[in-house]
Amino acid sequence: MYASKDNTEKLNWIAYDTVEEVDSPFERNILFRVKGGSDSEPIWWKLPKEELKQGRPEYLTVDSEDILLLSSGKGENNG
Repeated sequence: MYASKDNTEKLNWIAYDTVEEVDSPFERNILFRVKGGSDSEPIWWKLPKEELKQGRPEYLTVDSEDILLLSSGKGENNG
């Protein structure tokens, strides 16, 4: 997961709400939820402290090749 830098394509962009921030010696751990997803579990985002010096991004993004599909919903028990 990384900050969105290219404003031309908004594929897989995630608007988020910060839940909590935790400082470690070399990194910052940010717990966030998808904006408007108050019922969802927070997602951890770990990044080096020097990356936050550029400011917090408005959106996060994930490259489609970095997404691992755990279930298609069409398994034996899922119909």
